[in-house]
Amino acid sequence: MKTRVISIIVLLASIGFAQQVVIRDSAEYNAYITAVNQPDLKAQAEAYEAFLRQYPNSVAKVSALEQLIAAYQKINDIPKLQDAAGRLLQADPVNLKALALLTYSNRMCSAQTGPNAMQCLNDAGKYGQQGLQALKTAQAPAGTTPEDWDKLKQQTAPIFNGAVGMQALQAKNYPQAAEALSVAVAANPNDLQNVYPLALAYLQSPKPNYERGFYFLARAVNLASGSAGQEALDAYGRSQYSKVFGSEQGWDSLLGPNAPVPRASRRSSNDDPTLSDDLPRSIGELTAREIAKHAFRSVVAVIVKGRVPGRNSLGSGFVTRGNLVVTNRHVIEDGVDACVKPIGKACDYHVVGVAGVDYDRDIAVLVIERTLGPGLPLGSSQRLGVGDTIYAVGNPEGLEGTFSSGILSASRVVGSRHLLQITAPISHGSSGGPILDSRGEVIGIAVSTLQAGQNLNFAVPIEDVRGILERLTKPIPLSDIIWPKTRRSQR
Repeated sequence: MKTRVISIIVLLASIGFAQQVVIRDSAEYNAYITAVNQPDLKAQAEAYEAFLRQYPNSVAKVSALEQLIAAYQKINDIPKLQDAAGRLLQADPVNLKALALLTYSNRMCSAQTGPNAMQCLNDAGKYGQQGLQALKTAQAPAGTTPEDWDKLKQQTAPIFNGAVGMQALQAKNYPQAAEALSVAVAANPNDLQNVYPLALAYLQSPKPNYERGFYFLARAVNLASGSAGQEALDAYGRSQYSKVFGSEQGWDSLLGPNAPVPRASRRSSNDDPTLSDDLPRSIGELTAREIAKHAFRSVVAVIVKGRVPGRNSLGSGFVTRGNLVVTNRHVIEDGVDACVKPIGKACDYHVVGVAGVDYDRDIAVLVIERTLGPGLPLGSSQRLGVGDTIYAVGNPEGLEGTFSSGILSASRVVGSRHLLQITAPISHGSSGGPILDSRGEVIGIAVSTLQAGQNLNFAVPIEDVRGILERLTKPIPLSDIIWPKTRRSQR
């Protein structure tokens, strides 16, 4: 812990401004100058302590305390350094250096096993919150250049956000943890002590963001390279990835130099700041051509060999990540074997089995034998309103790569099911294809059409799919599945 605290003191000390004060009392002035001119660091610290005891209300109190902290830093006396920082904060409640020191030292204390760890974390969060508020209200000391003041704020902000994020994570306030830790990681993308907790904030949330969570978890593994903890981090990452996606396939690609960067939903003040402007992401509204181009890389045909010879079936599906393909349950339920065919390519991606299914909502998650292309980002059907534009992608009547547009006509409850009514056509072969919003994100899965009506087409909301992706099991081969006999007429 000492090394880390000293390093942060050195960082703060690199901002070389000091308050300009005028000491009018000659004795007080001489005592201060005596401390300043002490060549021996221990003697200098003692001289500053003597000055502060003799002149507790001096106009130079803040300056003397800052110099005292610097002296304790140089002689590596951490307890006295922290005590001086506490006194500095009492004298100047918005002093950024003092707040950063107390925030950081308490966070380091919280990382140690012991009875005081939780108290240290709470104190770190408390000082971190004070620091974030001080960043908004504190004024630059007299004589400080704007450049130096901005530099200090830039250096202390990630310290405050990191501590606030860690305390929020411990309290299971995952949205606050992700928000604060994202700011800290954006400032220093290679700081393992913030990158790993950020991954946990995304993954442990009741509404997990797997795309970002596994991205930052893999980054944490890479940052831990050469350390004793790397193996444990990698093992944890693989186990969590397998729980979500059914196997480890795809995890190693996240560890590589060309790991796919998670996409944010739109560019706004609420965007994840860890995703810089020059990285691929869904930027607000996309054109239909852009959406089609991205979707075609991930949409597939699902070709199923039937139990009855010669009775094969065709549907659509899309890759979510790695080797996972989402489609309709009714596309595969009469099959004993299946393959997945990317648009314009051969059907040479064998379906290993089914890792997740919701019979009533007509959803199935397939595991294929190897990774296939980029996954489509999952959005939210709840963002859509009636009249909003949507796009359907699939293989109607075997016509590969058909892209059509429409609108959301209604959001309906049919029996126990929540369905999206859309005007984009759904024909035989389109079932299981993604329904996309104007950001290119999946908001539903094409599921059925009403035979007697025009443009009465329906999709399952993507929220139902997320629930299945969170509780995937070991893949079961199609030939081993016994489906319920109750059937619906679906296309």
